Amino acid sequence: MALHPHLAQKHLDEAKERLRAVYAAQREWGLESRRVYERFYNSLALFSGGTIALSITYLGYLKTLDSQPLGTYFLVGSWISLFVCLLTSVFWSFVNAHYFHYAIERECSSAAKEQREAEADGIYSFNVVNITRQELETFETKLRQVAMDWERKADQNKTKEDWYLRGWLLLGRIARVSFVLGIALLLSFAIKNT
Repeated sequence: MALHPHLAQKHLDEAKERLRAVYAAQREWGLESRRVYERFYNSLALFSGGTIALSITYLGYLKTLDSQPLGTYFLVGSWISLFVCLLTSVFWSFVNAHYFHYAIERECSSAAKEQREAEADGIYSFNVVNITRQELETFETKLRQVAMDWERKADQNKTKEDWYLRGWLLLGRIARVSFVLGIALLLSFAIKNT
């Protein structure tokens, strides 16, 4: 179906502009969002490690007293929970980086697919000289094949993006819950020994 040359050009220009806008918006939003989350989870890892170190020091102080510390199971549970928080917080950044990589790749592949489809849709609307109808059809077929290749790549990236998204969310939840649990157990140990 041949479009009017002006409409075909407008459609092609809109697809190209969308591709540029997607690249710019993703880059800007992704960078700022990642910085905020990375600071939070890095801080969580540091607080967990620091809390473990301080509680070991506190245990050493308690051992110098005449009586033995009570409820050491609270302390051990706290250390385990805080160590889990430390590990999940550190790996959160790794999984987060992979998630954003595949999300951006998927979006870019989708935008490239749309651009190739727009080019294929408008190919008959442009006045191209010295090219036969058969050559135009061959070129349109190639453009549609490239669009399908981009769509396959977008689907592959979507699968990986979804996998890393689930891991990213799971690690974040585990980190937050284990931090709160570790602090609660440590507080229980401190209360038991006051």
